[in-house]
Amino acid sequence: MPALPRLTGRVGGPGLTRAGRLAHPRRVKRSFWIEAQLLLLFVLCSLVAAPSAAAQPASAASKLFEEGRALAEQGKYEEACERYARSYELERAAGTMLNLGDCAEREGKLREAWVMYDSAAREFVRTSKANRAKFARDRADALAPKLATVIVRLAASRTAGLTVRIAGRSVPPEPEITERLDAGTVSVEVGAPGREPFSTTVEATVGEKVVVDVPLLRSMDGGAVVTPPPPPPPAEAPARSRRQRGRVLLAAGVSGAGAIGLGVAGLFAIRARSAYREYQDKQVELGCVETCSDASRMILDPFFDRAARRADLATGFVIGGAALAVTGAVLYLTAPRERVTVAPTAGPHTAGLSAAVRF
Repeated sequence: MPALPRLTGRVGGPGLTRAGRLAHPRRVKRSFWIEAQLLLLFVLCSLVAAPSAAAQPASAASKLFEEGRALAEQGKYEEACERYARSYELERAAGTMLNLGDCAEREGKLREAWVMYDSAAREFVRTSKANRAKFARDRADALAPKLATVIVRLAASRTAGLTVRIAGRSVPPEPEITERLDAGTVSVEVGAPGREPFSTTVEATVGEKVVVDVPLLRSMDGGAVVTPPPPPPPAEAPARSRRQRGRVLLAAGVSGAGAIGLGVAGLFAIRARSAYREYQDKQVELGCVETCSDASRMILDPFFDRAARRADLATGFVIGGAALAVTGAVLYLTAPRERVTVAPTAGPHTAGLSAAVRF
């Protein structure tokens, strides 16, 4: 059988050493370049993916929450409540509080249920979810007749560093605080830095209210009690500056495109790495460890070229994605600022705030 013709531009033959097994110095260099590209791409892609790790606890919490809902729909409340509790440990979401309140109510832990409903209602109010806040508040109010009510009135709720604990639970200081509790002895503790603490205990009865008036806390140095000054009248707020909204949105869009480019680069890097491993496996299969014939090289060439093309594409996407990310950062940092001044306004029948924007 006649020997295969030698390919143009290739040198060596059966007697090639390991250093020459790739048939051409440029091919050796290219092989090392592919490996270097893949290493760099994996490093860059891992840096891009790093921020997503922060979202993992929230994702795990959502998964546990959904599992709990599915179990509750099947009537498996004990298992559902266990999922809700684990989800709450990862993320203190208002929806989870609401469901834990339902769990506690089913178990007869009315005070714990009220605390969860109350906390959920406050969180929904904070996030401007009025309908959900009303639902949570209605659930809390429905338990009120089954609990004792303790009302704590603070003479100076704006005292610096003021802390309030009712039945061992820390609550935010307000002029009047209403707590629903199980019947029994309830402790009330109020303190502030540099002032004598106040503490007392009261007997709470189901369906009844107990009022605790907390006087001004005396200074520890024996000085006179000083009433906190009234809040100052609203004044014109100093002008604030912010970056131009249109430029910020443009920067976000460009940076987002850069992130997508880097993600695509990661995919091509994975495929290039896989193709390069196929090429290396084929080398071993054909016996091209120390030496390699021209026929074997012809078989190996398509494997090598496929890995090289994918590595080149990955490198191109990395360069493009990084360029877009840098461009987005530059657009954001160089965005013109606009001055915003907020001032109170008042009329015969209205009052409010006015905002002026200057570029």
